[in-house]
Amino acid sequence: MHWIVGVLFLLYAIVDVNYFIWSIILITAYALKWKRSARCSLFDPDYYTGISFPSDIDHLWHMNNAKYLRAFEFARAVFGLKNKLWATARKLDAKMLIASQAVRYRKPLTVFQWYRITTKVVFIEGRDLYVEQQLVTTSDNFVRATCMVKLTMTKG
Repeated sequence: MHWIVGVLFLLYAIVDVNYFIWSIILITAYALKWKRSARCSLFDPDYYTGISFPSDIDHLWHMNNAKYLRAFEFARAVFGLKNKLWATARKLDAKMLIASQAVRYRKPLTVFQWYRITTKVVFIEGRDLYVEQQLVTTSDNFVRATCMVKLTMTKG
């Protein structure tokens, strides 16, 4: 029994287990809910809600910058699943790659603080899709971080 706890502790220390748990939750939610729902418009904003856990906090008791990027990534994944962007790219035998990404951190996020990420398409040019994301805390409606992403569709 002690070796199981030791292995789990080691896995949690070496591998980011929360990332895989959230991925499984996201894929399950897609299979159960969004796959059968009506397609949303590509230009309608989408909302993703999250919370900063103790594993997301750095030595200054703020949310680590890499965790912001992950939160933005999950919000983009939910956005792409809800409006069937990823399914459309798959039908075209194409991949959506992040060509560039710029993040502006305005105010730190602390532990157990709830946030909402708004994702919306700003511009489409050829095979490029420009997406704007804002991370807003639900307690005070303050924009904590913004992210501009250029997604490029490539063949194969």
